[in-house]
Amino acid sequence: MALVDLPDSPGPASVAWREQDFGGVLPGLLGGGGQRVNRQGNRWAVDVALPPLSLADARRWSAALSLGLKNGVRWKIRQVGLESGPIGAPLVAGAGQMGMALDVDGMTNGAAWMAGQWVGVGAPGSSCLYLTAAPGFADGSGVAALAFTTPLRAVPADDAPVSFAPSIEGLLGGDPPSWTIDRMRLGGAGFSIEEVE
Repeated sequence: MALVDLPDSPGPASVAWREQDFGGVLPGLLGGGGQRVNRQGNRWAVDVALPPLSLADARRWSAALSLGLKNGVRWKIRQVGLESGPIGAPLVAGAGQMGMALDVDGMTNGAAWMAGQWVGVGAPGSSCLYLTAAPGFADGSGVAALAFTTPLRAVPADDAPVSFAPSIEGLLGGDPPSWTIDRMRLGGAGFSIEEVE
């Protein structure tokens, strides 16, 4: 899929994240307690509203959204209030990893992250998005273990890139993207992206 990179500016007016959950609650028999059944494959979706746009920005966004409807999109995530220092060039440290944690190397000595921080795993065009479950930092040799809120959806290759400034990649979901251009020559737009990998 040749993803369309959505414009970086202007930034969003609002962003609403949704976890696409494939688990559920198994009801108890004859009045017994229910049980949560988790299934692998949970992924992320985001609903974005843009602020009023200039006519030039409205045209640029409308072209990107129209093309992205057919080809899929990539949109850089803004992690509001996050001030991270040098992170290095993190890579997956070892093949065959599964579960809710990921070993990485290549980080800057002492590089830190927060709980609830977005991390992308994999090369652009095939990157999966994860949310960190706990804060942590890399050791003196740049090695770290990242804990996620959801299990890895795919087994990442050894030395696959790990991004602390990720994008969400996927298809435009929900209602088709829409935009307006009013008499004051301002445009507004909204869209949803759903991960599919």
